[in-house]
Amino acid sequence: MFRKYYLLFVAAAACLVFFIVLPAMAQQGSQQQGQESKTESEVSDAELEKAAEAYLEVQIIVNEFQQAVQETQDPTARQQLQTAANQRAVLAVENAGLDPETYNNIMEQIGASEELSEKFTEKIEKIQQLQ
Repeated sequence: MFRKYYLLFVAAAACLVFFIVLPAMAQQGSQQQGQESKTESEVSDAELEKAAEAYLEVQIIVNEFQQAVQETQDPTARQQLQTAANQRAVLAVENAGLDPETYNNIMEQIGASEELSEKFTEKIEKIQQLQ
């Protein structure tokens, strides 16, 4: 079960780089170079829960985007789909109570820590059971 969610996490993290990090970096430039990312010990349980909520929503967006992209050959339409998916992903993260940078920092920490990854997986499973 852990492996299933870990693979989903890796796929989502890769998509997030595509959807959130790169556009945000292009817009923000080097404004935030001096800020340090959160360490594992700084990721609170509440933040982890918010990240899990956002992750599940972003996964839906990514899946819809991938399906839509496969159905079109027009580069302009694909770019529009990417822009729309990016906006939806950012909104999903913000609706969960996080900003995209914080979300990405948390996801990086999850990828770097097995303990945090297990906690994250538990949060995802708990949310899915409530749905």
